[in-house]
Amino acid sequence: MRDTIVALATPSGVGAIGVIRVSGEKSFEFSKKLLRIPGERSISFRHMYNGKLYSCNTDSVIDEVLYAFFKSPSSYTGEDVVEIFCHGSPVILNEAIQAFIALGARVARPGEFTERAYLNGKMDLLRAEAINDIIHAHTPLAKTLAMNQLLGRISDVINCIHAQILDLLSQLEAAIDHGDIEESFITPDEIRERLCVVIDKIQNLLKTTLSGKLIRNGIRAAIVGAPNVGKSSIMNALLQKDRVIVSDIPGTTRDVIEDELNIMGIPVKLVDTAGIRDSKDYLEQRGIERSRKAAEESDVCIVVMDASRSVNEWDEKLLSIVREKKNIYVLNKVDLEQKTTISKLKDLYGLDFYPVSAFRGSGIESIEKALKDYYFSLGYNPVFDVLIANARHESLLRKTLEYMNRALKALNDNYSEEFIASDVRRARLSIEEITGKTTDETILDRIFSQFCIGK
Repeated sequence: MRDTIVALATPSGVGAIGVIRVSGEKSFEFSKKLLRIPGERSISFRHMYNGKLYSCNTDSVIDEVLYAFFKSPSSYTGEDVVEIFCHGSPVILNEAIQAFIALGARVARPGEFTERAYLNGKMDLLRAEAINDIIHAHTPLAKTLAMNQLLGRISDVINCIHAQILDLLSQLEAAIDHGDIEESFITPDEIRERLCVVIDKIQNLLKTTLSGKLIRNGIRAAIVGAPNVGKSSIMNALLQKDRVIVSDIPGTTRDVIEDELNIMGIPVKLVDTAGIRDSKDYLEQRGIERSRKAAEESDVCIVVMDASRSVNEWDEKLLSIVREKKNIYVLNKVDLEQKTTISKLKDLYGLDFYPVSAFRGSGIESIEKALKDYYFSLGYNPVFDVLIANARHESLLRKTLEYMNRALKALNDNYSEEFIASDVRRARLSIEEITGKTTDETILDRIFSQFCIGK
């Protein structure tokens, strides 16, 4: 980490302001040269100054800027850091970066500033990952979920579990090291109790993963139905824009179309699908195959039927296809003369349908409420609860749980402390990977490569 790195810390493109971030042991030296700050002049750290930024080895002014110096370790990365606030011209920002490169800095890799912050002990891996989640949060609840992680709520819970595992392991190892002493360091009942406490805590955390993932990634809601029931019209009404072509001709939608929706802070990924029916048209057949797959992969299906015609075999086939899914049932076109009614569908299938007219925009709010209710029916809220939303965290928690259950089985099968301690030791290593106490360099590269350059 001895390289001095530089990158644009604000989005690329034209803007009012662009921020250049420089970090490393030569960041002060390089910055003073380009800002023409005399070596004897004292600089107050964490204080904003006004000046001119010059090209390397010339008197050409790149821009009039504001800048601030941050002394190690009281900086974002834990290293000496300089932030320079330029006018947001891509030409100016590129010239500024090139000036630092000419002095010996290099362009930062994606996420390298945050990686250095982690490696320098400024934050654990959970908090580092949260920064990227905050940047990519599309809704207030997604932001809240990421902010809780950044503020250390998840770290506190994981560290508590880690401390309990470590305490148990130390007792087991003491018993192993002093097996010749008659006095017992820890009884089997005490071991069992401690194992069960940790197992219970991990299981409770894992129960939150679906809620966490849906807030982080969005509820995937596939709009399915027979041709010409108004699926695309419903999608347009939910999005409040003409996202999908609407036509009276069956088979107009021939591919899966996706868009995002924010319902009271809950991100929803809407998927409009081709109407499910028998077709000899090759393109339509492919669209129908993709519709089936979209329905299978969705978290929720919005099942649409047409009030202006009688129920047909394709409606019934569709209901059988999605029977095992979590569904929201919609009877569209209730503004027309009804040949199918809510009560008739209730009698036939025992299902509750929402009456909707996508054409008039009535009843759409009932679909929105049903999607919101589906999320909160899971029993968790990121405002109040600690949720696991990251697949890496979930995987490592499941590994930790597996090892703790193996340790419990070894205890119940009357194995010695050595066998129990072996599994508890593996559990400790798994939980430590979550916060980054022990993490492979390849895993770090994969995590931070998902960040934007400059963060």
